[in-house]
Amino acid sequence: MPDIYIAKTLLHEAFHAYMFGLRYGNVQPLQVGTPIEDFGTLFKKCEAIYGYDQAGHNIMADKDINFMKTELIKYFHSYSNYNSIINNLNNSGNAGWSDENQFVDMLAWSGLQETNSWKETKGKDSLYMKQFNYFNLFKTISKKYLPKTKCIIK
Repeated sequence: MPDIYIAKTLLHEAFHAYMFGLRYGNVQPLQVGTPIEDFGTLFKKCEAIYGYDQAGHNIMADKDINFMKTELIKYFHSYSNYNSIINNLNNSGNAGWSDENQFVDMLAWSGLQETNSWKETKGKDSLYMKQFNYFNLFKTISKKYLPKTKCIIK
């Protein structure tokens, strides 16, 4: 698995842990994403509308998506062979992959397709949806271009 996908998953899950800590623990809000003054009230409101499972995703999509994109683009730029990756993506012939901002946008939104924000914006854009479908196929193709992280358990 290319490591940028692992980084995206860790970032996504870290937001879940952070929200869980805000909701049930003694965690103080950080200046990450959009500041949340009363998270407990916000979560309860979202939970009443979307259910427990989707409440966190909707908050993440509304409040934290831009932070996620910013951090993923920084990670993408940290690759030592960044220019080579961009050239390979440009030559792959698949819509939506040659633009690093669009690639990172799609990466950040993956896992949030059931949210209201997705359905009201990205989900209504037929070109974006076509490109997002290509993006989902990219996970297989990207194995040729993106650095990988191996997990070895001994």
